[in-house]
This record gives sequence, structure tokens and C-alpha cells, in this order.
Amino acid sequence: MAAPDGLRAGTSNVYLLRAAGGGCVLVDAGLPASGGAVLRGLARRGLTPGDVRLIVLTHVHFDHVGGLAAIRRATGAPVMVHAAEADRLAGGQTVMPPGTAVYGQVVSRMGRVAVRVGLIRFDAVRPDVIVTGGESLAAYGLEAAIVHTPGHTAGSITILLPDGAAVNGDLAVNQFPFGLGPIFPPFAEDVPALYRSWRRLLDAGVTRLYPGHGAPFPASRLREVAFRNNHSLIH
Repeated sequence: MAAPDGLRAGTSNVYLLRAAGGGCVLVDAGLPASGGAVLRGLARRGLTPGDVRLIVLTHVHFDHVGGLAAIRRATGAPVMVHAAEADRLAGGQTVMPPGTAVYGQVVSRMGRVAVRVGLIRFDAVRPDVIVTGGESLAAYGLEAAIVHTPGHTAGSITILLPDGAAVNGDLAVNQFPFGLGPIFPPFAEDVPALYRSWRRLLDAGVTRLYPGHGAPFPASRLREVAFRNNHSLIH
């Protein structure tokens, strides 16, 4: 199976997963106004909008669903989201999660102001497939499973591939050049749940993470960071 293919959509990653028999599954949809960039990325890879079999959302934040409405219109593909965030997607509800450190806390406060005045928003999309975790993507030509990995948000999910690759949204990030920055996300609704989700992925045999921001990195870094933070859930 080919590795997840990252398509840049502003500061966020959209991943293309090749399906058996042709076509693909998209994971996430990038920032608002990035739908065109995603469609151009498909074309550069020899794919048409009609080749998209499914759009999976790792979570419903504006930088991951902003381009969804445009991509959905172009492809007609069904949209999959976790049950905990289906209403948020259908209602176009923009949420800024709490910061996990000073940087995230400052950005979160600024973001909540931007949401109130309408500077940050996304178009509502009614989801087609609601999941809770444990589902297979075999019906879409992909040998992969949905794992519920809450922490960043209550409905965050990870797409787990049989070779140990995992597309994990913002459960962990790698935004800084050369892997110099922290992989702990700057925003999270539930930090203890996030650590439990890290452990769930490690227990499932994940070897490489494909984050929503930044370059892929070895899953072993989850254990290293948790150990540095003296977090017993990962020991």
C-alpha cells in the first residue's frame, strides 16, 4: 500500500490515500478557500474529482474542514465524521479549543474573538457517514480502520493503515522546520484523553504518524515526549 500522500492546503495537510481498483480517499479538507488547491493537487496526480470515493474528517476545526464544501460539490463524495462532531459540522459551528501552553492559550483567546466577529468560519456540510471508532474503510477500497482518538477534540479520529502508518489529524503535530518544535499539540480539549489516545496508537502498533500540520514523523516520538513530560499513561 502506498504511503499517505500529503496535499498542502494552506498551513494544513490534506492526505490522499490510494484505493484498491483506482480512485482515492481524502483525509481532511484544509483551510477555507483551499478547495481549489486540493483539486489541483488531485489533477497533478492524474486523478479527477470523480475519483474521490470518500472524504474522512479527523475532526471539525475550520483549518481541517474549511475547504470541504467546495471539495464536496466538485467530487460528490460522501463525508465521514465522528458522531461527537457531526452536529458541529452540519451547523457550521466554529470552535477554538483551549491552549495547552502559553502560545496556544494566547492564540485561542485571539481566535475566539475572531470567531465572534465572523473572521473565522466555515460553510456547514451535512455528513453522510457517522462513525464512533472501529469501522473499516474496505467498502471504499481501502484497507484501513477508524480509531477514535479523543483529546484534541472529543470526536478526533485517526485512520490506521495495516503497515503501521496513521493519519492522525491534530492528535500530534510537527509544524516547526526540521522537527525542532514540540509534537504536543498547542490546543486540546482534554489533555489526559490525548495521552490515552497516544497510548492507544502505540498499542495498536503504529510506527509512523502523518499529522495535520507538518511533516510525518516516527511514532516513537510520542513515547519520548510523554516520558519527558513524566506522564505515566505512556510508560
